[in-house]
Amino acid sequence: MTLDADRAYTGSRYYIERAIKWVHACRDTHHCDIPSPSQENTPRWPRRLLHIGRDIGTLALISTSKKSRPQYATLSYCWGPNGLPDTAMTTLGSLTAREAHIDELTLPRTFQDAMKLARSLDIEYIWIDALCIIQDSKEDWQTEGSNMGNIYRNSTVTIAAESSEDANGGLFHEIEPNDLSLK
Repeated sequence: MTLDADRAYTGSRYYIERAIKWVHACRDTHHCDIPSPSQENTPRWPRRLLHIGRDIGTLALISTSKKSRPQYATLSYCWGPNGLPDTAMTTLGSLTAREAHIDELTLPRTFQDAMKLARSLDIEYIWIDALCIIQDSKEDWQTEGSNMGNIYRNSTVTIAAESSEDANGGLFHEIEPNDLSLK
């Protein structure tokens, strides 16, 4: 069995366009942004998001407000056995600089791939735990950690890096021709 060239890589235009269609169909047919009465006073959005904009080079950490509820993506990934480099985490010491600008090219490949995919889906914000939660703040971890279920639940899409052992593995990979799960 052989795969067409456009289907041999999970990051190909074929798969990206497929994801775009799914997200647009979801946006057009579901009304997930309307909270139920029991959710009215429950924190539903993260305290911070990464504004990725439409182009590389516009990345910055922003604070959200109750009135500002943009559509955003979330990233589910594995930090890996060695953790993350300092450049991939927000700390009390790096918070102010991250609010001004983050050099996307210093981030792990999985983060970069997720931002590229989110941009392809016309989503200008993404939530990545290592960057959106202040890693050396117990108070921030308590607040944001207890809200993680809502953060993932209320995102437009969750991007899962399920084939990567760590944050450098990326989202996309070659597909083996005998992978029958693609039928």
